[in-house]
Amino acid sequence: MTNGFPILRLPSKPLRSILQTMKFVELVSISFTSKVAKRHVKALNMKVSYINMFLSRLTIRLVVNFNGTLPLNFRIPDRNVSEPRKLNKKLNYMKVKEGPIFEETEVFEWKPSGIRFKEIANHVLEIFHKSEFSTLMISHDYDYKTMLQELKDFKIRKLCISSDRIQNSELRRNLLEKYSRQFRELALDYHSLKPQEFHLIVSISYNNCYLYKVPMKLEDLLVSNIFLMCIDKPCPLKQLCLFLKHWINGSNDRLEYLEMNLPANSTKTQFISIALNGIDYQLASTDKEWESANNGLIKTTVVKTGGFDIRQNDGTIATVTVDETFQKLRMFVWK
Repeated sequence: MTNGFPILRLPSKPLRSILQTMKFVELVSISFTSKVAKRHVKALNMKVSYINMFLSRLTIRLVVNFNGTLPLNFRIPDRNVSEPRKLNKKLNYMKVKEGPIFEETEVFEWKPSGIRFKEIANHVLEIFHKSEFSTLMISHDYDYKTMLQELKDFKIRKLCISSDRIQNSELRRNLLEKYSRQFRELALDYHSLKPQEFHLIVSISYNNCYLYKVPMKLEDLLVSNIFLMCIDKPCPLKQLCLFLKHWINGSNDRLEYLEMNLPANSTKTQFISIALNGIDYQLASTDKEWESANNGLIKTTVVKTGGFDIRQNDGTIATVTVDETFQKLRMFVWK
């Protein structure tokens, strides 16, 4: 039997050289051994794109995403099926692996002694030099009070609620009415709020809002105060016409991008005669580049010729484009 090599006793330069040859899974496993090890791993300044957090039925999971390489998955299984699940429990097992969850790749398994999820999450943020999580996805019943207590000190950009998988109606309501206000982005696939309650949610100044299987009525659109909005439920053409007329008269002043589906089997003739009825428009004659800033990144989209240019009363122009099948609309506001 041979003894292990005391790698952390090496001088800093050779130690750094050795650490730089290691895989991410190996570096993570070393970082959990001691404060000194954590400091050396952190000093490598590993480049990370973003880190997501998932609270699902079988696991609590952190996913670290890199540019051009496979992500790291931190999985904390919960074999206790009691409901609702509490996020502040002490943990006794964690698995870290590179790549998709179900692929057979190298895995680091750790049996912590009484550590909580909050401590692991902070550790991951620190070693990868991130100040916030990109996304929090909730798709299972968790105890709202303990979840709020454990997550309150984290900065999280986007909240995703898979509400159709959450059985606890009180949790769904609390997540939307109370918790969602602290995020810059919201993604939602179901809600059971009353109309006035939903108005209050869409009137929050989100940067981005993604609504899947969630109907958006005209009154919802008009009170929205969102920079970028994507809606997958089809919008009736008459309702779209009224929205565009309200926008021309100055509503939705934060809106810079809108994407929505149109009714099935819509045609160009129907779109022009109904959605653009009474609206002064011009056909866009040239391709233009539309830029949007999101989380410090500039995204450029080429808006092809052939769209419909409409003008707000203050002179602001928007180009409304529809795909070849007239099933999807995109609206670009030029500011």
